[in-house]
Amino acid sequence: MYEEHRIGVVVPVYNESEFIADVLGGVPAFVDRIYAVDDCSTDDTWGEIQRQQRAVEAPTATTTDGGAETAPRLVATRHADNRGRGAAVKTGYGMALDDGMEVVAVMDGDGQMDPAHLDRLLDPIVDGVADYTKGNRLSTAAHRAQMSRWRVFGNVLLTGLTRVASGYWGMTDPQNGYTAISADALSTLDVDALYDRYG
Repeated sequence: MYEEHRIGVVVPVYNESEFIADVLGGVPAFVDRIYAVDDCSTDDTWGEIQRQQRAVEAPTATTTDGGAETAPRLVATRHADNRGRGAAVKTGYGMALDDGMEVVAVMDGDGQMDPAHLDRLLDPIVDGVADYTKGNRLSTAAHRAQMSRWRVFGNVLLTGLTRVASGYWGMTDPQNGYTAISADALSTLDVDALYDRYG
């Protein structure tokens, strides 16, 4: 729990066997449930996820009759066909809502999203200031320094085009997929209508 809110993290992944163990292992302890959604990887990503799942100790909760029940912290699922990053996020969103998570974040399986910054995405939501937050790699020189010049150029160009197309002139780094959303906001969306690929 984080500030009395149940937190879920969706990890959409495709062919990230080199990074996925570190990503899953780096999710902060305050996260109640991690939803690793393998979008039919062709490498050993699914095997790595399953190894991590076996290695994670299931937290224990006390039931009303004094007994104990276990709920896995890491929930893994795999698409039978490659459907796209968006489809993997949608699968994770559905699982998180079904499990009663109050805030759901998305952290890609490629290791580019620093889990140490997750609380910065959660704070505006748990404080009731926002229903949706996202990361911004263009906000400081330190963040941009970790990106190649071509990638910075591409992101700045796409940010400008997105501002023109959407009319949201304050938007920065719209390609950043490090996000969090309240369950209230998520439950009002037509999740099935969201893009299956990138969008």
